[in-house]
Amino acid sequence: MKITESKLREMIRGVIREFTSSATAAGAKKSGYQSAARKSAQSDYDAKKTAATTAEKNVENDKKYRRQNPQSPPVKGQPAPAPTYSYNSTAPTRSWTLNPDWTTQDNAATAAKAARDSAKSTLDTAKASDLEKETPKQKQQTGGGKGGFGKGKSAGKGKGKKKK
Repeated sequence: MKITESKLREMIRGVIREFTSSATAAGAKKSGYQSAARKSAQSDYDAKKTAATTAEKNVENDKKYRRQNPQSPPVKGQPAPAPTYSYNSTAPTRSWTLNPDWTTQDNAATAAKAARDSAKSTLDTAKASDLEKETPKQKQQTGGGKGGFGKGKSAGKGKGKKKK
């Protein structure tokens, strides 16, 4: 079987297509690569983001301040009734104090937000690391790959015109 120039070119193109579809340039990872560390950081961030959102919703800002309501005198022989409170989002007068329940809720929300921000930082670092792995570490070869053109007797002459 005689191999013509065009047949040889087709064979080379096929090999190149096969190589480029299964490999990446100079040891780089394929686009969209996610390492195990990134996947772990993503799930950790998602969980902490949900926890922070829940904690923020649990803070009752309309009950930031409280004031004890006046009580009627206790009945003899019975325990004193539990104090009752009025709540407000702002302290209208000096008799209002910061609600300890609100303070606990607010501290929990602040801690959850800090944990979320820390997880976000870890996730961003993992993303940057994976992105770095996607970029080639060596210059991509041009001019026909190994050995290349431009060496030897007929370098740079191209196909040219046929002799008469």
